[in-house]
Amino acid sequence: MLNRLNQTWFDTVALLGQQMSLTKEQRADGWPDAFKPEQIAVLQRPYKWWPLKDREHEKGRLCAAYRDGLNAALASGKLPSIIKTERVVAHYEERFQGFKGNQFTGALQEVFANEAVYGDKDFHYITAPVFAAWLAAKGEEPSPHVQAWFTSVGVAGAGGHDATTETIEQRNSRWLARLEAAKKGSNRPSDAAVYRQIEAADGVKQDTIKAAVRKAKKDRLAKYREGNVEPLARGKKAVPDLSNVWPNRKVK
Repeated sequence: MLNRLNQTWFDTVALLGQQMSLTKEQRADGWPDAFKPEQIAVLQRPYKWWPLKDREHEKGRLCAAYRDGLNAALASGKLPSIIKTERVVAHYEERFQGFKGNQFTGALQEVFANEAVYGDKDFHYITAPVFAAWLAAKGEEPSPHVQAWFTSVGVAGAGGHDATTETIEQRNSRWLARLEAAKKGSNRPSDAAVYRQIEAADGVKQDTIKAAVRKAKKDRLAKYREGNVEPLARGKKAVPDLSNVWPNRKVK
């Protein structure tokens, strides 16, 4: 049975609830089947609400750009959605409330106040399976928040894996990659927060996850020392071979 009101949801609400404009009822319900495009944009490209430093302003603009892309795809019909009709404030009207005596003269004065006028409005909602297929078609990896959503509602997602064929080494490497990817995001959660997300997604205790991540780091270092690694990243200089530069001198 799926647990939608889990720790990954509480973490997401704590970090992104304000940016996603979640209501009190939505916060209490846990992971839903579908989100509005602007909410998905925040999950996929998160940014801090406060303080807004220069980098966070940039993150916020990129989030808005992602939202605009989703809305464009919805408008063109390339991205399927479901329509939900919601009761919202359409506008405000000044309405007569009665009379009130003037505190100095006692003369009666008319009292007016702005009252909300409600109306129905249709909103696009994107379900988890549809967004997972959308990401897969674009070759885009889900963010940790989006992957937590997929897992909590029972969708494999673009970042899903086949546990039946995955080796222990592959599993360890996947967990390490997820930890390092989370550290590159704007919010940079603690290791413990990422371990909780993995625990909720894979059903494995955090002690096992920690040990597996340490093992993955150790194995990666061993492969590096053996030379069985990718070429050095751009910007890093390899150690030059000086053995033939000064034949009569020993290179330390």
